[in-house]
Amino acid sequence: IMTDCWSYDEKKRPNAKQCNTELEWIPVAIPSVPDPSATKVRSSELLCSVARMYMLQDDFHAVEDLLQEALAVARSGEDCSSEIRALCEIGRSRVLRGDSMGAKPSLSMMRDMSAQVRSELDEALALSLLGAIFAIQMEFGEAQQLINQAQSTAELMGDEIFQAEVLMIQAAGYIAQFQVDPAHEAATKALEIFTRFEDFSGAAGVMCILGFTYLARGLHEKAEEFLQRSNKVWARLGWKLGQAVGLFAMGLVYLCLERYPEAEAHLVQAKAIFETIGNEYARGATLLALGNGYRAQAKYAEATSSHKEACIAFERSSNHFFHASALTELGALHSIQSKDDESKEFYFKALFISNGVEDHLPRAQLLWQLGCALKDCGEYSKAEAAFIGAAEGSALAGREPEEADALHRLAILYLTQSKSEQLEETCKQALAVYTRLGNDEGRTKHLMLLAMLSSSKEEAIALATE
Repeated sequence: IMTDCWSYDEKKRPNAKQCNTELEWIPVAIPSVPDPSATKVRSSELLCSVARMYMLQDDFHAVEDLLQEALAVARSGEDCSSEIRALCEIGRSRVLRGDSMGAKPSLSMMRDMSAQVRSELDEALALSLLGAIFAIQMEFGEAQQLINQAQSTAELMGDEIFQAEVLMIQAAGYIAQFQVDPAHEAATKALEIFTRFEDFSGAAGVMCILGFTYLARGLHEKAEEFLQRSNKVWARLGWKLGQAVGLFAMGLVYLCLERYPEAEAHLVQAKAIFETIGNEYARGATLLALGNGYRAQAKYAEATSSHKEACIAFERSSNHFFHASALTELGALHSIQSKDDESKEFYFKALFISNGVEDHLPRAQLLWQLGCALKDCGEYSKAEAAFIGAAEGSALAGREPEEADALHRLAILYLTQSKSEQLEETCKQALAVYTRLGNDEGRTKHLMLLAMLSSSKEEAIALATE
């Protein structure tokens, strides 16, 4: 290709279509061997490079076969650095296609081998990818610790591109935790580095994350602008997976703007790409968004079908948080249609699956949502357990506003059932948290409840006055 492009005769130079055709055939071409005695066995490095080309073509089945061959070649030659690279590429490709559980063993092995041979950059790369996996699985404490370690190593070694890649993973983790400001800060830093080094792929990924931050802030026009810029780059690079993420994000923007036909069109396109790649986690998230759009339009049959498919996808990808979330959405969907028995069944399943969510904060958020739903359908004992779990989880995660809100909901639940002793104890706990937060509105509500409960006239007057 290079020789043809530099031909003296302009008419002999290939056009863009010819170049593209030849480039597409590169992965299947066996390297020429000028020396007949030389080996025709492809090296581990070559196999990894060919796999990366297939990765950009979204052919992850071919990628897996090539990388397993690369790993076998590296191990047969006892080539430690090549084995580390093969493990890295295996882990990375599995993360991209949504197989977090399959990626973790390869990346853990890569981390351990890198530490043994003192390859700090490889170890940091393994840590950053493992951090991404834990973030996907909603285990944020572990994710943040690993990403911070990777970031420290990248800064010490002065590798700016790697710093930007870690910042991008960090920003995505913050988005998953709904921590918009730190996500925006990390993504902005990463974008500056990628732009300076003209790394268009990295810049497109970060612009997509910035689109999510603007969406979370309700700045829909800004979100649309960044996502469209990101999608243009992905389209130019021809990477379908990147385009699918952008289409999914645009679908969420249009859902927020209640532009349902456009939202559906974007989400359906994203779902088709995720199905082709085999990314069940991303497919499940897209189906969940589609179902929410259908529910908003009172298309309950379509919403039910989408949410049930989402449940299956999340179960396959072993994501307990989103599996339970999808079941909760199904419960709410049946509740709207006055199908109370089916609604309760979905809520009970979600409550059971929530036990598999290990990180305190996402589990607390899930239990809070379930507590509200169970209270509304009259399942007070289960709602009580959910709110208690939400308050405890929020406290362990150090999130006092969420802890106070869960305690407040629990207090209202006890008030509804006239459980005076439990109400008094819960009000005192909530009052202590609201006092630490300096939240006068929250303090007032619980002081008034305590005044109502007081058997002493003087104490009741003092509480009411306060």
